[in-house]
Amino acid sequence: MDKVIAKDFRELKEVKLPTSGITLKLYPSLLVGDVIDSGADTSNLNETENALKILTKVIKEWNFYGTAEDKDPLPITAENLKKLVVPDFIALTGELQKLILAEKKS
Repeated sequence: MDKVIAKDFRELKEVKLPTSGITLKLYPSLLVGDVIDSGADTSNLNETENALKILTKVIKEWNFYGTAEDKDPLPITAENLKKLVVPDFIALTGELQKLILAEKKS
């Protein structure tokens, strides 16, 4: 049996939100640890709180700033995700649903 090294093989996927134009990079799949650490119920991602918990684990980068003068983007937290406009949040949770469904098929 070949050795498999315990490392993250996922490649980031870039997504542009339709209303704000925010660009973010997210992992196209979940690790078991992401789900456990988030405390989310992945069988019910329609619930906003579950989606927020998972999104904080899969989003790794974004260009969402508090002010034009800020040098660093806002931290990727549930509180900052709540600042998104509703159409962008719906688009983002749609990406999350695709991610979960793709994993269930494989």
